[in-house]
Amino acid sequence: MKCKNVLFTITFVFISSGYFYAQDGVWVEASGKYLGANVTPDEGRRKATDQAENNAIEQVVGIHVQEEIYSSKTETSLGDNPSELEEVFSKLTRSSTLGKIIKKEIVVNTITIENDIPVYKVTIKALVVEEKQQPDPSFEAKIIIPTELFYDRGDINKNDLLTFKLWSSKNAYLYLFTLSNDEAKLLIPSELIPNNFYSTSNEIQEFEKTLDKIQFRVGLPSNKNINKEALFLVALKDKVDFISENYGIDKFDVIPTYKTAVTDIMNWLIKIPRDRRTEVFSSYEIRKFKN
Repeated sequence: MKCKNVLFTITFVFISSGYFYAQDGVWVEASGKYLGANVTPDEGRRKATDQAENNAIEQVVGIHVQEEIYSSKTETSLGDNPSELEEVFSKLTRSSTLGKIIKKEIVVNTITIENDIPVYKVTIKALVVEEKQQPDPSFEAKIIIPTELFYDRGDINKNDLLTFKLWSSKNAYLYLFTLSNDEAKLLIPSELIPNNFYSTSNEIQEFEKTLDKIQFRVGLPSNKNINKEALFLVALKDKVDFISENYGIDKFDVIPTYKTAVTDIMNWLIKIPRDRRTEVFSSYEIRKFKN
């Protein structure tokens, strides 16, 4: 790996790594980074700062949500129990815990070049408070799938098409994840489908026009005859980008393990007020077709 330092804007580093308790919250130090080949420096720094804020909130709030989600669980991977996928994400959608940064100081802000790609790194000192909030009962989202059973027919070009419709009761930014026991993928927004805004006044959404041109076919791993997968939809009243430090190197927008995906989505959601978001989970089964 070649690494060349091209910018170092602040030389002071906050050395202590423990918690600092204030009357109205907890002071923590957290870092974030973003690989920014296709963004401006300002965008790269903003995304790295967002990641640092997520990590700060995770230190204060995340452990409580993890305990809530994984209570009674000894494993955080699906293994041979695909029903756990639904149980874990159902608990995630019911969580009412919110972490909020009320004071923030950027103490390190750098750009380096690694393997010819700009890497933005930000470290912050943040005062985080934990709150409980109630959802907006009039804000809901739906995933409409015509069937819960799809077939792998032994040929990717002949396997069943995965078709679905997305709906929101209010104008919203939609974030759609595909989930399996092996990985999670952010399908909307993505490089293929960048527009994720849902307008209640439009009969056909802009992202639907793109979806209609793309064919998503189901498939099974070579060692399985049956598998459970799912779609997880998050609708937000405000645009809040989902960012993960765990995207695969060769498969951008793909998080390579189930446990990592749950943690990354959780850390993103606990930063968003409960009445500004709604989530829905819909699972389906894939079977090997037998003539």
